[in-house]
Parts: sequence; C-alpha cells; structure tokens
Amino acid sequence: MKVDHYSNLKNTNRTRFWQIDAVRGLAVVGMVIYHLLFDLEYLFQLPLNVSHLPLIALARSVAVTFILLIGFSVALKFETIKRYGPKQVILAFVKKAITVSLYALLITLVTYLIFPQGTIIFGILHFISLSLVLLIPFLYLRSNGLVALLATVTFVLGLAVPNVTASHSWLLILGMTSSTFSSLDYFPLLPWFAVVLFGLVLGRKYSPALQKPSPSKTPPLFLYRIVSKLGKHSLPIYLWHQPVLWTILFVIKYFL
Repeated sequence: MKVDHYSNLKNTNRTRFWQIDAVRGLAVVGMVIYHLLFDLEYLFQLPLNVSHLPLIALARSVAVTFILLIGFSVALKFETIKRYGPKQVILAFVKKAITVSLYALLITLVTYLIFPQGTIIFGILHFISLSLVLLIPFLYLRSNGLVALLATVTFVLGLAVPNVTASHSWLLILGMTSSTFSSLDYFPLLPWFAVVLFGLVLGRKYSPALQKPSPSKTPPLFLYRIVSKLGKHSLPIYLWHQPVLWTILFVIKYFL
C-alpha cells in the first residue's frame, strides 16, 4: 500500500498542463528577446534604451508572467497532491524549493566571478525558491478573498519599502537596500510576493476548468506545441540562454 501511495504521488509530479506551459513559453521568448537587446546595447554600445519604455515594459511583463505562474502552478499542484496530507505537501514544495535554490546559488557564484559589481544576491530564482516555501500556509487559506486582500496589502507595502534605507544587508530580501546596492537581477519579496499570491488566487479559480478531462492533452496547433515545449523547459533555457547569446555576440564582435 505504501508503494502504491508513493507511486501515485510520484505520478502527480509529472502532471503538466500545456496551456500553462504555452503561456510560460511566450514569456521565455520575451525574456530571450529582451536579454538579446540588453546584450547588444552592452557589448556594441547600441542606443537601444533597454532601461526605458517601451523595452522596460517588455521586461516587466515577462517578469510578472513568470511570477504570476508560480502561484498559478502551485495552486494546480496543490489540488493534485493535497489528498496525501500536509506532510507530503510540505515535502513536495520544499524539495522543489531546494532544487531551485541550488541553481540560484550557482547564478550568484557565476555573477560574482564575472560581474562582481552586479552580483545577483536575490534574483528571480532566489525569489522563486523562497516563495515556494512561503506559499505553503496560504494553500490552506481557502478564502480567495482573504488571499487577495493579503496580496493587496503586500503590494502596497512594497510601494513604500524602496524608500526605506536598509541598516542590515539581509533586509534586501524584503526590498530594503543600501544606497550602494547594485545587482543585475533583483526581485525582493515586497512587492513581488503579491504577484505570486494573485497567481494563487487565479490558479484556484481556473483549476477546475483545467482539471476537466480533455479530448487532447497536447496543443491543437503546431505553434502552440513549440511555445509549450519552451515553457516546459523554461529553467534550463533561463540558465543557458545568456551564455549562448554572449558566446554568439562575442564571436560576431571579434570578426567585425
């Protein structure tokens, strides 16, 4: 019986929804495009103004999509594993958080060695790993209205936090930084955890529709299948797309 229990739980870990992967895949495309433009501006001094509109809007929309999907995906995952009890729920999300945090530490190490002035101390992977753990108690708050209210409060607090100067370095996790802080990637809990919570609310709302039996578990169009595949492999793409882009651009710059 225990073997069956473990086997069933393991099978739920493989459950995926192509619709979610497709949306994530579109965000992956946006991420690669923005970082390509960022690299072109940095390496070739092209006046692309990646830190200003409209390109900064692309960067923010990609980030919001990724982070919204964290809460959305966790809501769907919870619906498939909650019957195994709180202990298994905690283990599932903590295990995932540890895996992501190891990649986050790798990002910190690499950026420290290559870009010491912009070392990524608490980037999007650090944020995701911590959010996966912080979300666990919210999964048992069954009132979407309450979760949405807490998300709103978190967002409002996040608007005020950047105006507070940090007296301790660990406060940068919350969004409080010193005047000398600089990082290539920075996603503090305030206000970004609010986006995760809104994603949780949306995931709960649309979970029943996604859980319904479907005549096809694959995307109906070829284009959907492509972006869905990108979304399914978003983590390795995130980790490798910049080294690949930099290699290509360095080769181009060398021969120009």
